[in-house]
Amino acid sequence: DEGRRAELVEALPPLGEEVEVAVLEALRAEALDRGADRAVRRAYLAMVSAMADRGSDILDRMLEDPDWRVLRNGIHLVGERGEEDAVGRLRPALAHDDPRVRKEVLVTLAKLGGDEVGVLAKVHLEDPDPAVRAQAARTVGVLHVELALRPLLSLLEREEEQDVVLEAIRSLGLLGDAAAVPALERLASSSLFARTPQQVRVAAFRALGAIGSPRARDLIQEALDDKDPEVRRTAETLLQSREE
Repeated sequence: DEGRRAELVEALPPLGEEVEVAVLEALRAEALDRGADRAVRRAYLAMVSAMADRGSDILDRMLEDPDWRVLRNGIHLVGERGEEDAVGRLRPALAHDDPRVRKEVLVTLAKLGGDEVGVLAKVHLEDPDPAVRAQAARTVGVLHVELALRPLLSLLEREEEQDVVLEAIRSLGLLGDAAAVPALERLASSSLFARTPQQVRVAAFRALGAIGSPRARDLIQEALDDKDPEVRRTAETLLQSREE
């Protein structure tokens, strides 16, 4: 009963630390339960937010919790609340040992936006974990961090994980800088001696389409004769969208 649940969310926080401890324990247990009801998790987080509104330090305690699941919930809630000091509160978690925590911070920071976020995300293009690098690449693209152009190009030269490569390519398209065209041209091409995966080639052509420089348009035009049918379809779609 959502209505009854909302009443309890409002009624319990004034009861103090005993309830705070119970809520944190419930969140911890809920996070470990793979079949847990998401509505229950939302109710717990709503209660944490209500407690924080009343001056409780429960959210700070979540951000310092040794259980990465509780910490991840705290990170999510900080982003949802959108407080002025949100970026500062989340910054320490970017150094957390667990890559799932670092990734969650980058996901949340992408929603918050701002110049400081772009700088923080750019640093994690060199994170040791591929999932974090992929999220960092996605974040700098979404936030249009122009200073990330060279780090993204450098990342493409050494990256072996395809998911990271794809996110870096997409972000180069979002940045729209023609300086990325030579690197994208290499990724878009395929030969007998260097067979680039189809997904990577298609992503590279889409990024070239987003950049739209004369050389980028020429490469897309040439792709109409490519041996790969998916690449040809991508080129046709990109050219048609320009005409429209």
